[in-house]
Amino acid sequence: LFRTIFRIARWAVPALALLTLFLVLKNSPPPEIAVTPDAVKHAEEKVRAFRSAAHYGTGAPLILEEAELNGWLGENLALSGPRGFSPSDHTPESIVGVVNDAATALAGGDTELDEVRSTVRDVKIELLEDSLRVYAVVDLYGKNQSLELEGRLRSEGGHLTLEPSSGKLGSLPLSSAVLRA
Repeated sequence: LFRTIFRIARWAVPALALLTLFLVLKNSPPPEIAVTPDAVKHAEEKVRAFRSAAHYGTGAPLILEEAELNGWLGENLALSGPRGFSPSDHTPESIVGVVNDAATALAGGDTELDEVRSTVRDVKIELLEDSLRVYAVVDLYGKNQSLELEGRLRSEGGHLTLEPSSGKLGSLPLSSAVLRA
């Protein structure tokens, strides 16, 4: 019985490792989000009105549609350049924080934040009914790697936090234990 189990495991373990490696290296497709120039202009106007209201203390909410949010991110995050991620002075820190935390975790957790920031290539956000899905492309050890996180946003101490409910590294689904960590 032990020999039979060993013979099966001897071939199953490398096969499982190759399958896992294949799924990690195969990037998941980016979400299809149509962004028009009008959406970008509307988003800029809404952000400007939100900042003005916050400056005067009226506290009006900022409500953006999916196309507006992605258009605004595309305009205000220089992600496609050769140097990667270079946020402007009005970058939404909550989105940047989610992507940077995930990229830091992927890179082993001991890299500097500036090194991780320079590796983010693309960010897209899908707004779902009561949650959102963040799709990011990160340069991980010289290879563009996709990362998807889906979850709910929560406000904690004045900061937005993403509580992930599912995620994928490439095409490999991540377990709930990995997401909690």
